Amino acid sequence: MANTKNSSAFFPGGSAEVVLDSAGEGPGPERATRGSRGKVKRKLVRLLVGAMVLPLVLGAHSEALGAQESKKKQPTSSTQAQANKTSAQKKRTTSKKSSSSSASIAKVSSSTPSTEQAQRKTTIVKGQGLTTQSTSTTRSSSRIGGNALQKLPPYKAAIVMDAASGEILASHDPHKQLVPASLTKMMLVLIVMEKIRAGRLRLSEPVVATEWTTGVGGTQVDLKPGEVLPLEELLQAIIVRSANDAAATVAEHVAGSQARFVDMMNLKARTLGMKNTHFVNVHGLPGPNGLDNISTAYDMAILARALLKYPEVLRWSSQEVAYIRGGRYPIHSTNKLLGQCEGVDGLKTGFVRKAGFNIAATASRDGKRVIAVVMGSPSSDVRNRVTADLISWALGGGNGERRTAAFSKESGSQRPSSRRTRLSVGRGGS
Repeated sequence: MANTKNSSAFFPGGSAEVVLDSAGEGPGPERATRGSRGKVKRKLVRLLVGAMVLPLVLGAHSEALGAQESKKKQPTSSTQAQANKTSAQKKRTTSKKSSSSSASIAKVSSSTPSTEQAQRKTTIVKGQGLTTQSTSTTRSSSRIGGNALQKLPPYKAAIVMDAASGEILASHDPHKQLVPASLTKMMLVLIVMEKIRAGRLRLSEPVVATEWTTGVGGTQVDLKPGEVLPLEELLQAIIVRSANDAAATVAEHVAGSQARFVDMMNLKARTLGMKNTHFVNVHGLPGPNGLDNISTAYDMAILARALLKYPEVLRWSSQEVAYIRGGRYPIHSTNKLLGQCEGVDGLKTGFVRKAGFNIAATASRDGKRVIAVVMGSPSSDVRNRVTADLISWALGGGNGERRTAAFSKESGSQRPSSRRTRLSVGRGGS
């Protein structure tokens, strides 16, 4: 039976077993031990040498890699020079653009007048006597890109007519349908005057106000239900003061109701050739359900011309102040051109918010009479100045000097020639 003998020796990481057979074959115990120890020493040496060399090799490799990365990051001298050249070109281009932009802004600034400059220019032009229309375009904003000061147009429609012949001397949108407001009352007065001339009415006949005709609204002479006034005083209240309660009272007195009188008004409009006119009430206030009286500057000029056949109308309309109720109640005219623009003696003004400021004016100088209708002005002052300009241009004289350019070519209107006229423009009214 073979004998075995275990012999353990130290190995890094484990042990070794040497087995000897019974015949004694194999290495002897001592030789086996020495061989094993030699192997251990050699392995230890290799391990120690590896441990010492490996850090050196790894360090050298890391340095080589670092050098390569650094070389990649650092441009060559030619590349750096090219980069510097490109940067310089970009700076020069930016500088040129900045200079060009500054020059452009300076150019716009110099060509755009400041608000103060525009104001001074407007003052100078007004001193030369030009109308508001020619000076309104000189205003502008002092800030680039700011909103320029805009002025509303002086009217929506206008016309100048020779009263004797009916010839149109100048016009701007004369057939444009607009709201006439209290210019409507001219038709009421015309119908009443025709009936007076025909003998069916008398200026002295008494007229009774009712609850349906008082408190109409707008401008009134404060009629009370049951109050009695002569027809002439009520007509003066209509023409001079534009009294709505007086208009309603007269219409009801003549036709029995305001609705019947409106029918009479529309019939008369067709008879006169007022093709673009339709009435819904007798006074010109806004109608119910958004319905309004509709007319044009041309139709209103035709109506005014028909009304001028009655001298009583001019006698009433030329009064700056009239008196009713037996002289105890003064009424002031809404026509502020009276006494301010030479020759003006009528006729009727009108205003509601939807219509703007309207007027049918008439004036006479040296035996020549003209009618000027202006509709849709933004204010009473503008309306009065434009109307005075038109009258003075048409009649060619007055007190004060003004070069009139009332209608612009851009609007496609008939334009009066630029001639020197004289006039005085008064304060605005309603």
